[in-house]
Amino acid sequence: MDKGDFIGRAALEKAQANPSKRKLTGFIMKGRGIGRDGYEIQIDGNAAGWVTSGGPSPTTGQNLGLCYVPVDKAGPGNTIHVMVRNQPVEADHEWVSVDGEIGTIGISKYAEQSLGDIVYVDVPKVGASVESGKTLGSVESVKAVSDIYSPVTGEVTAVNEALATAPEKINEDPYELGWLAKIKLSAPDELKALMNAADYAKYLEGFMRYLPKSDFERHEMLQAIGATSLEDLYSYLPKEVRFERPLDIEPGKSEYEIVDYFKARGNETATGYASFLGAGVYAHYRPVIVDTVASRG
Repeated sequence: MDKGDFIGRAALEKAQANPSKRKLTGFIMKGRGIGRDGYEIQIDGNAAGWVTSGGPSPTTGQNLGLCYVPVDKAGPGNTIHVMVRNQPVEADHEWVSVDGEIGTIGISKYAEQSLGDIVYVDVPKVGASVESGKTLGSVESVKAVSDIYSPVTGEVTAVNEALATAPEKINEDPYELGWLAKIKLSAPDELKALMNAADYAKYLEGFMRYLPKSDFERHEMLQAIGATSLEDLYSYLPKEVRFERPLDIEPGKSEYEIVDYFKARGNETATGYASFLGAGVYAHYRPVIVDTVASRG
């Protein structure tokens, strides 16, 4: 705090004067449930915190997560209850493509990227009635279970059955391969209230990737650190050191891709051997450095 005035100084001083009563801690889910971002944490029947992230761990085989809970409840052995509830996709991020009286519905590329790797899709049954602005189904990703809202009113005439076994098609192509359902429109005039592709693209210019997900959260974040806008947030940086282009950074990998990557790297420096352990022969792998040290010993 001895570096003079800077954006966020007031917020840091306030935090030092009033230490947080909650602590970020890890948890293991009992059973098959998964803790997702935003799920409420209860202790002894009372709201006590919230989940920040969670999902199945391919390395431990358990459902793990992180959450904020009171400091005195953050130690090992304490029991918490995760209140599983749906987190909706913002209603502006569904799309509908119309051919005659049939509308095909899906979620946008922006929504797909915000959700992350999609692992399960729940769509309505053929013949079901849907209403504009009401829940059409849901998608589960590695981040959250999210409601999908129908942009139109009508009757379901078809669903994308391929998503039952390959939900990742939404990530691959949310417009052609990853559509959700086809609806026979009963109120075509509703289409007039929807944005076209050009308007939606302009609408997305107000969104920021890798930052809080809603306009309210973004405003709250900026307000907390004492900035009035994104431009204000970076205004102290000299123009000559700013990039006027996106950073040349490789896209992020999913958790499963990361695990596969490091498994492959580990196998590059491992040797295999067979070992008799009690009742059979098992394959074992050890780093090449172990072979080297053992042979020298």
